[in-house]
Amino acid sequence: MEKYGYNDRVNGAYPVLGGGNPVGFGTPTGLTQKINEIYFSTIAREIYTFTPTQLQQIIDIANQCPLAGGTAVYKARGLWSTVNDSLFFDDTGVCNALGMSMRKAQTEAKLTKDKPMIYPNPANQTLNIYCPEIKDAGTQLIFYNLMGQKVHSSAIEKTHQQITLTGLRSGIYLVQIVSGQSILLTEKLIIE
Repeated sequence: MEKYGYNDRVNGAYPVLGGGNPVGFGTPTGLTQKINEIYFSTIAREIYTFTPTQLQQIIDIANQCPLAGGTAVYKARGLWSTVNDSLFFDDTGVCNALGMSMRKAQTEAKLTKDKPMIYPNPANQTLNIYCPEIKDAGTQLIFYNLMGQKVHSSAIEKTHQQITLTGLRSGIYLVQIVSGQSILLTEKLIIE
C-alpha cells in the first residue's frame, strides 16, 4: 500500500473544488467526523503518513469553502500541511462560486478607549495591537493553535504596538492578551 508521509511532497496540482461537500460526507458534521477519523488513525498514533484514499479525502475537504464545510476545512488543511506546507486556498473564489461571501479584512480598526483589540483579521505579515490598559510589564500577547497548545508569545510594551508574524504558519489561532492573572482579550485570529 502506497503512503505519503511528512517528508514526501505530493506532485501535481489539485484543482480548487467548486464547493459543496464531497460525496459520502454530507454535512459539516460528516466532514468533521471524517477528518477526526483520519487524525485519530494517523497523527494521534504518531503515524505521520496517509494512504492515498486518506490523502484524497483530506484534499477534498481542505478545498471546500470554509463557510460551507465548517471547521473541518481548517482541520483538513492542518493535516494536509504535514505533507505540503506551501499551499494556497482560494476561499474567496470558492465561496463566491457558492454565493457566499468571505468577510473582508479589517484594515483600520475603530478603537474604543477601554477595549483592547488586534487587527487586521485576517492578518498576513504584521498584527497591530491596541491595549489601553497595560497593567504591568508582564502583559503578553499569546497565540494558541487549534489544539490549545501555546505556539508563540510577544510582550506588549506600548498602548499601540505592531508585531511581525514570522514563524507562524497560515491558519487559525486563538489569541489572548494577558496581564498578570487577568485575560484582557480572547479572539480568533486567521493568519493567511
